[in-house]
Amino acid sequence: MAGILSLMTGVSATLVGVMIAVALIPPAAAVGIGIAFQIPRLILGAGIIVAVNVFSINLSALVMLWYEGYRPQRWFREDDARAALLKRVAVLAVAIALLSVFLGGVTYESYVASTTETDIRAAASDELTALNSEFELLELSVERTGTVPPLETDRVVVTVGVPPGGTVEGIAPALDGRIEAAVGGEVTVEVRTVTVERA
Repeated sequence: MAGILSLMTGVSATLVGVMIAVALIPPAAAVGIGIAFQIPRLILGAGIIVAVNVFSINLSALVMLWYEGYRPQRWFREDDARAALLKRVAVLAVAIALLSVFLGGVTYESYVASTTETDIRAAASDELTALNSEFELLELSVERTGTVPPLETDRVVVTVGVPPGGTVEGIAPALDGRIEAAVGGEVTVEVRTVTVERA
């Protein structure tokens, strides 16, 4: 709204640049990064944000221009212009609402994935410390499957650093039980051990 207001009043053209820089460039750059690194979820989420922002800019511009009195010069065309405005506003509002619902689902899935991974990481670290204080959690990856958010945790791969000559028996079952308790369901847990020598 500030951008279209600056265009109408001629106060400062820099507001338009700020509008574009804030609303469009960051998510568009994220889409580019997603394409470069082949991350479909990033492309989808950031692409939806770009679309919502473009539609929102158009919607606010239409409303502001009409509010400020921009009308056809001939009075008999004003009814046609009003009908076209209402139709465009309705289409834009519906598009923004639908995309926002989808964006909310993507955001919720990201939140669930992040908190689930944090819980799994904490549970694995605690279990390794309980088994042997020299065990170290080196890496953890979580694979999630499904079509509708939130997705289900399907597989967890845990890489454990063990001291030379350390016994690794019992690590897998202990981690499996602890991770399944943290997730609250059955999960395939794969445990990899790496011998770590400390100087």
